[in-house]
Amino acid sequence: MKFTNLKQLMLALLIVCVSFVFTERLHGQGLDDDFLKALARPVEARGDADEKKAEEQTSSKFEPYRTGGGHLIEIGPYRIDNLWQGQERKGVVADDWRYFMHGMKDAAAYPLAWDEFINEDQEKFLDKETALQTPVKISNVPPIVLKGGESLIPTKPLLKLNTLASFRGATLRFYIWIKGEGTGARTSLWEGAPQVCFYLKDSQGSVVGSYPSVFCTRGTFPWFCYQIVVDVPYTLATSGGIGAIESAEAIEDGPVVSWADMIGLRTDEKEPEDGEIVLPSAGGLYVQLKNPATGKAWFSTISFEKATQKNTPVKDALVDPVTGSLAPNADHDELPMHIFFGLADLRKWNFLKGNAVFGDLTRIDGLKAYLNKAVGDWSHMLHAVPYLVQIYNVGTQQNQTPEFEKGWLETLGAWLESMRSKSTGLWKLNGRDSLELTEAIVSNCYAPADIPRPGEVANQTDWLSIGGKPVTNAAAMAEAVLGAQEHDPKDAGVLAGWTRYAFQPRDLKASDPKQMAFEFCSTNAAMAILAECMPLVDDTMKRRIAASMKAAWEYAMRTVFRNDGCWYQNDAVQQLDGPAFALDFLNSTQWLEPRVATTVAKPNVKAEFVGEGVRVTWAEPADNAVSLRIYALDKDSDASILPTDRVVGIIQKPAKGIKGLDPLLAAKQICEAGKETWGMTPEKAGADYLAKAMKDLNPRVKVSKNSLDIQVSKPEALSDVVFWIVAVQPYGEMSKPMEVAEKTEE
Repeated sequence: MKFTNLKQLMLALLIVCVSFVFTERLHGQGLDDDFLKALARPVEARGDADEKKAEEQTSSKFEPYRTGGGHLIEIGPYRIDNLWQGQERKGVVADDWRYFMHGMKDAAAYPLAWDEFINEDQEKFLDKETALQTPVKISNVPPIVLKGGESLIPTKPLLKLNTLASFRGATLRFYIWIKGEGTGARTSLWEGAPQVCFYLKDSQGSVVGSYPSVFCTRGTFPWFCYQIVVDVPYTLATSGGIGAIESAEAIEDGPVVSWADMIGLRTDEKEPEDGEIVLPSAGGLYVQLKNPATGKAWFSTISFEKATQKNTPVKDALVDPVTGSLAPNADHDELPMHIFFGLADLRKWNFLKGNAVFGDLTRIDGLKAYLNKAVGDWSHMLHAVPYLVQIYNVGTQQNQTPEFEKGWLETLGAWLESMRSKSTGLWKLNGRDSLELTEAIVSNCYAPADIPRPGEVANQTDWLSIGGKPVTNAAAMAEAVLGAQEHDPKDAGVLAGWTRYAFQPRDLKASDPKQMAFEFCSTNAAMAILAECMPLVDDTMKRRIAASMKAAWEYAMRTVFRNDGCWYQNDAVQQLDGPAFALDFLNSTQWLEPRVATTVAKPNVKAEFVGEGVRVTWAEPADNAVSLRIYALDKDSDASILPTDRVVGIIQKPAKGIKGLDPLLAAKQICEAGKETWGMTPEKAGADYLAKAMKDLNPRVKVSKNSLDIQVSKPEALSDVVFWIVAVQPYGEMSKPMEVAEKTEE
């Protein structure tokens, strides 16, 4: 554009300055110039009439513009008013958490209008008669409205590939306002609440990620602003080329840890679907809106921003100061959501006094009313009821809870006992014995001490029990669980694991084309129940439980654990769907427990001292042993207990698969693979014994893989050391410890 005189030039500069000020006003809450450059339609202030006309000739009619001193946004023919902005409007709303998930406002986010992304056939889902109206925000951008059972995927991507190219390696935070009217009736919470899911497709049309919402608000609730984060892989194939990658590097300081990651949730795993999701063929970021059950759900004024360290609060700052809850919508979310997202450390758990959807849970009448409702919803039974004992015990001890009515815990305990099967002792879900529910209740309501381990002092965990009492009827429970164990489809005489069909009609399992014999969710639950029952039963049942655990472990090593340490969720579908349950499963077994077994022969070794160390040669290794371990103990230590932190050397036989590794080396490989692939660690999984073993294993322990001899040194911390040698089988059974004498040859 040419400027023919000074007046024209000054006017143009003024327009640029005004535009810059208004743009900064919009983005001063978290977005910067690089973000604007990454968008196809930058948000900026309007100029004069001529400039406006020129813009309309070259841009989409849905470009957002901030006006009115900063609080108004025009997006095409629509207007958004952020009522709390502007000096004269400050203090209009004192409590952001009543309208915004975790108090995080969407004013700095880039708004979108549904009109731009739907086709003519989808216009019927636009509700042009309804506007978003709250004390904090008004928007007449038409919302999408879905009746019960309806789902919508706009035909155009919210972000095209050329835009996504500039965000590779970044995290995007999407805001969306939702309200419900009679949603989720006659269904479970997880299945009935309005849902949002983002799907990311690359330039080849392949789905490379799905990001379902983790909020579940159902029933009738007013407009509320929710969030979902979307991680854009740095390796996303787009048409942007090298230049786009350079742009992504320059945008900002990279992705941040989302609030979901902070509390141990994953939002990028595939969620189970009734059928295949049919997405448009082109690449880009698509969104699916669902109202799966009943009533009506409205979805309005979607917007997004790049999540950075600067605009992402730490976990403690996400706690509602009024209710002490981390739930997305503290005033209208049901109890599972308050627990599912974790409990705050620094705020009192006032949500227990009730909200719009449940009564005062600290009163016995309120507790009974809740339990009568929860019994018909698996979401409540699995994700809320089992944790009430812990909430009571920990909350009262640490003064985190309001005061409970006298007799509250005893009332809960009586109700839990009344819900057990009289014949099996298990807890029922939907009228049938349930491994998952029983495990959740036993582990959180009847676990006054850690599972006993050789050489370990069991920690007392009274807060996970009612008055320090363990579960009763343990033998019947163990018998029922053992009876539900599947057999290897290739060998009916060999035990496998457990599946979702435990205690279900056999014809239901027979009709499943997958024909699973091992599923991590169910197997982990079964193993945890057996581990809790084991100390409470007689020796005969103890041996049966131990054999069952070993069989499940062996089957898992053959079918679901890969040689690189990663794992599948079941033996029927070889897909890396997520990390859940595997480390917990290993934690329940005896795999890493040091225990001597008569089935392990005394190893044939040659040993001689070299200085203060020892050289060991393993001659003619036995077929049933996978490794030879050398321990260094104090002279007066009891060699019947061989702690992991005293392993100084391992001779590893040539291994065919992960099952052929020394158990400590195999566990290390599995834990490293879980961390690298999913960010999962034993600590995150709550696998305490596995975590301790990995912590105790010296990362510099000497391992011989290419020969059957090894030389190890005396640990510096020990002055008078004795070396001991054991042969080890795949499941961790050891030979009787053999002391290295001045000159040993066996």
